[in-house]
Amino acid sequence: MNAHGGVTTVVGNKTAVCYTYIHDGKYTEAIKFLQNELQSHQRSRAALSLLGYCYYHLQDFHSASTTYEQLVKYHPDVVEYHIYYAQALYKACMYAEATKAALMVDDETYSFRMLHLQAAIHYEQDDLVGAKGFVDQCLQDDHDTVVAHGCIIYKEGDFEKSRSKFVEARNAIGSQPDLDYNIALCYYKMKQYGPALKQIGEEIIERVYVSTQN
Repeated sequence: MNAHGGVTTVVGNKTAVCYTYIHDGKYTEAIKFLQNELQSHQRSRAALSLLGYCYYHLQDFHSASTTYEQLVKYHPDVVEYHIYYAQALYKACMYAEATKAALMVDDETYSFRMLHLQAAIHYEQDDLVGAKGFVDQCLQDDHDTVVAHGCIIYKEGDFEKSRSKFVEARNAIGSQPDLDYNIALCYYKMKQYGPALKQIGEEIIERVYVSTQN
């Protein structure tokens, strides 16, 4: 009983150290810690999950995709790992591999999420027809769908219509930095520099300043 309790305490302490690194945003330190743990427990699900998370937040998407690939191999029935794998591949600009991984997600719960991912893959490759085909299959009143339409329309060159889509999304979910930036960019493309500057000044810079004061 005492020996078991001692082992539990050691494991608990190690877990606490790792989570403290992650909580403090010290992802590099957490990665080193987890890599050390994996030397003796190569298939540790917890360590690999946290390692993939840390790589992703450091925007080391190649390493994240490799880590999630291992999790998919060791735990093929966990749908979330397939999703994270596909997303990491997309972020790493490995579009063919990301498409293949997305098609492996066979769960209706995540069907719209995978449609959006496949739309994004086509969008990044400037295949607007393909991107629109996937977006059209999504829930049309969902704000992510509205934003996706706005992005596609932007690339098509209709900046006023694109702006209206971003405004529609903002009205639904509230002001967001990325939406505010997109709206400002549309104004800029239409050479409406006053509204563009106002959008950046009032909606983005002012809100960032307020958030830093709180």
